[in-house]
Amino acid sequence: MEHIAALLLVIGCSNSMAECRELQVPVSVFATADECTAERPFAMGDVQGQAQHIVAKCLAVDPA
Repeated sequence: MEHIAALLLVIGCSNSMAECRELQVPVSVFATADECTAERPFAMGDVQGQAQHIVAKCLAVDPA
């Protein structure tokens, strides 16, 4: 079983930010937070144009 230390959450929203949804990216789970941080700009590029506002954040996963 692979240890997951971070998740990459990518959310796309309308111009008014009233409607938001999760955007799918090729890789969203990472063994280290640094790997997630390194992948973030590439993930943003992958979803460019899918929403007017896009937010991507690496979230730490508590292994407990």
